[in-house]
Amino acid sequence: MSSKEMYLTNFFGGVYIKMNILKEYLLKDKIYKKLLSGTLAFSLITSPVIASEDSSGSKLPIFIDDTEITEGVLPQLKDGRLFGPVRNISEELGAYVEYNEETKEVTLYKEDIKITMTINSNIALISSDELDIPIEKEFDSPMYVENGRTFIPLRFLAENFGYNVVWDESDGTVTLTEPKESEDKDDEKYNKIDFDVDKKDDRIEMVFDDLDESAAYELNFNEKESDFEIIIDSAKLKEQTLTFNDPLLKEIKTSQVERNEKDENKDVKNYASTIKVSLNYPVPEIKTKESDKKLAFTIPKEFEATIEEKEITEGLKFSSIRKSVQDGPIKIYELKLDSNSALETDLVLAQNRFAGLERLDNIAKRNKAIAAINGGFFWHAGHPIGLYAHNQRLYREPSDNRSAFFYSTDGEPSIERTTFNGGELFIKDKDISIEIDGINRNRERKDVIIYTSEHGNTTGTSTSHIRNHKEFVIDSNGTITHIKNGNSNIPSEGFVLSIHEEYINGNQDKINLLSTGVNTDLTWDLGDKNLDEIKFGLGGSPRIIENNKVEISSVLEGVSDNISKGRSPRTAIGITSDNDIIFTVVDGRQPGTSIGMTLEELGEFMKDRGAHDALNLDGGGSSMMWFDDKYQNSYSPNTPRSISNALIITDK
Repeated sequence: MSSKEMYLTNFFGGVYIKMNILKEYLLKDKIYKKLLSGTLAFSLITSPVIASEDSSGSKLPIFIDDTEITEGVLPQLKDGRLFGPVRNISEELGAYVEYNEETKEVTLYKEDIKITMTINSNIALISSDELDIPIEKEFDSPMYVENGRTFIPLRFLAENFGYNVVWDESDGTVTLTEPKESEDKDDEKYNKIDFDVDKKDDRIEMVFDDLDESAAYELNFNEKESDFEIIIDSAKLKEQTLTFNDPLLKEIKTSQVERNEKDENKDVKNYASTIKVSLNYPVPEIKTKESDKKLAFTIPKEFEATIEEKEITEGLKFSSIRKSVQDGPIKIYELKLDSNSALETDLVLAQNRFAGLERLDNIAKRNKAIAAINGGFFWHAGHPIGLYAHNQRLYREPSDNRSAFFYSTDGEPSIERTTFNGGELFIKDKDISIEIDGINRNRERKDVIIYTSEHGNTTGTSTSHIRNHKEFVIDSNGTITHIKNGNSNIPSEGFVLSIHEEYINGNQDKINLLSTGVNTDLTWDLGDKNLDEIKFGLGGSPRIIENNKVEISSVLEGVSDNISKGRSPRTAIGITSDNDIIFTVVDGRQPGTSIGMTLEELGEFMKDRGAHDALNLDGGGSSMMWFDDKYQNSYSPNTPRSISNALIITDK
């Protein structure tokens, strides 16, 4: 061993340090290869470095390999550690240095790498294109300033630049030398390998290079299924932990195990490298490819896999699907009702009333349902928004141009854009009619509204005698039984005609003909739909598939952005070409588990699952599916929301 490799001498107090001990001390905990091979992480200030002299009066030059880069930089020994000022060294190596006098920060730039340190601190902040987020690196002792120069431990200098520090006592020089591969390969049976991580839009690729041609590997998943490890024999990989700001890839941690072997009675050093990969969610498979001393692993970001598939009862099939897109994972739950089965679907109200709220499991159990999903949109008090019709009765008129799901009295499903031309109350004895504006909603100016028993016990309107509002109570035979100013009792089989004073003032001649004992007949105009043929109709929005084509009709149907835009938990209903009904629920707002779907993604998914037509229903926290006496999906938030109505599946 040469004199350069034996001792590093510091002439303060004649301290001698064995080089093999210093070498081990300097080269611990190296960081990324790029930092090792091209960047010196140390601190300096703008004051010039002046060559110092040792105790014998001779200068102490510093060399990089065989090239002198300073006319004399004297290291200092402080608290058992070597320190040195290094501006000239960094600039000689192509690094650009900035010093902020106000913050006392020194920043070093080298290619895409940026390293920032602060005077009197032992923390460095390192960032580069290869790092998703900056990392903090701690060195042994804080930087300090002395005589206008900033000093940092040489160990930190060496570990970040990948150089050894060598003292040559014969000529009094300090030399930084790059570590060299061992020339004696006879005692080694492994390759030093590199690996790269390439994050693409649809996949992540991990490529290991410079492998031994005979190197074997293992790929093992743990119980979580979102973590796996790769073990490569006869390979030595730098130990490090990499964290990623990525929807799929969370962390990669590399380590190595030394395995000393006997080969022809000779000790041979060998290594096995372990690469532990943590994902934010499971993937169905990892593809591998071996070629030309390379080993590549491909982790898919886009996939679709059926997790569970079973028949709940004859004619009703359940599927649980795990899907992934570039933004993250999605969990989907699907019920498929065979149109030829002995089952049917129905629409039910919470608490059996128009303005009720109830949990889905309670609604399902009360109605002896086999399975259930949440239904349409509703106001906070529980009133349905948009069309709600059941057993040939209209509970709420449809919203303009909104779509709805219809189930006929013959068991035929359909999705159609609704039309509402109002209603008509025909006065039989007088041969006149009064146009109706709506049903079971607030009475606005000039409105004529019908209130049925589904609305509640009373109309809830103003009883002021100052206003000229009128309400006519009509029994199940269509006969006017009472006339009041407001808040009338609603007969269980009849209805109340509620008229705003502005309509009355403009149509006094008609109003004067209305008196107790007068017979009436109420009809509704739903365009092409005949109310007598509707078992139930439920408004939703927007339509997402029409005639086997994904078309999101948000603009046409006037759907707000909070429903039509972005990712959310979703509920939808679809119809196949064979009239089978598909009930779909999507989890969302759960990063790493399920991020929800856009309406476009939902339409494409349901089309792929066989839907010829499909309609979006209430989503968000309302999206729920229930059967087998439990919720099947992971609803958001953490407790089931009380909802206004539900679609259930029962025996016919």
